[in-house]
Amino acid sequence: MYSDLHNHLLPGIDDGSTGTAETLRYLRSFAAEGVSTVVFTPHLLVPDLSADRLEAELALHRERFAEVVGAANGDDSLPDLALGQEILARFPDDMGRIAGRPDVGLAGSDALLIEFGFSAGFDAEGVIACAHAEGRTVVVAHPERYDYAGRGDPIEAVARWRDRGARIQVNGGSLAGLY
Repeated sequence: MYSDLHNHLLPGIDDGSTGTAETLRYLRSFAAEGVSTVVFTPHLLVPDLSADRLEAELALHRERFAEVVGAANGDDSLPDLALGQEILARFPDDMGRIAGRPDVGLAGSDALLIEFGFSAGFDAEGVIACAHAEGRTVVVAHPERYDYAGRGDPIEAVARWRDRGARIQVNGGSLAGLY
């Protein structure tokens, strides 16, 4: 059995599902492919959110998750469902705003799915160190999609992150040669 830890299936949030019925169709498809757990990971764009907007965004994620769970109630053909986030944290200050929050993470765990952003200006090592200082584990989202200008060999950069304790998540398209 598999777990999906990176998707955008909460209805009406970011670039994923447009409604609960669509989300349930995707979940049935996942189950048919052997996925036993789905952790919803809507974007949490920390650098763009004031403290109030951060709270409102997390509340919206919880609300939409509750709607899906309610619609899925009693349907044993669906995977187990949990809530997380794909967190944009380009710099340690971004990570510092959320690393200590118990309501942020993959399915209530200590793991944080982190996206550094697609442009070259980010401090991955600093973000990872900040998360670790709070007892959190970083799962780096789709590193094959980042701009590594000025960072040397991308494989070596990702190996450094792994050596610093980060886990690495790649998109399926990478395995198919799309990146």
